[in-house]
Amino acid sequence: MAINRLSQSTAQSAFPKFTNFWDGTTATSSFDSLGSIVVSTATATVTFSSIPQTYTHLQVRWTALTTRTTYGYDAMTFRVGNLNSIDSGSNYTWQVMRSAGASATTGSTGSADSMWYLDWGFGTTVSSYPMSAVIDILDYTNTTKAKSMRGIYGGDTNGAIGGVYGSINLVGGSWFKSGLPAINTMSFTSYNSNNIAPGTVFTLYGVK
Repeated sequence: MAINRLSQSTAQSAFPKFTNFWDGTTATSSFDSLGSIVVSTATATVTFSSIPQTYTHLQVRWTALTTRTTYGYDAMTFRVGNLNSIDSGSNYTWQVMRSAGASATTGSTGSADSMWYLDWGFGTTVSSYPMSAVIDILDYTNTTKAKSMRGIYGGDTNGAIGGVYGSINLVGGSWFKSGLPAINTMSFTSYNSNNIAPGTVFTLYGVK
């Protein structure tokens, strides 16, 4: 079969033509960074306040280090509040599934004074190993139901702590303060005498 040479105009006429590559509508972002806290001096507490009320959900991501100088890992409390006032009353419930090395444990509590105790940094006699987390706070402005949270966090020490190479944790919980207020502030506080070390970064996102 003979193949005929096509001219440019003949080839172009076989396809639809568009004069505009943009329809004039700009898609809005559905996942916005609302700010980061970079720890430069050891501190016991990190707080986000005056959180915008214009999103559906919130997400916090952090990579944290501890000032601990002995073998072990540290924990921090996670609390939320309204009108920039953190709630430390018995208005939280949480569940956790924790895996460290080859072992796994579960736990839960109701009427607690914080969302849960997050493992947030491994310490040894010579160095500190970070732990990272992603925590979702769902429907944080909804005033008709308790606020639900879920998260995953963990880290790895390359066997530096008692032969345990790492830990991973799945957590969930809720804040059921009377009146079911919206959330506009949250805090992360060390549960013991060790502090959150320099180099730690917390970032807050709004989700449409």
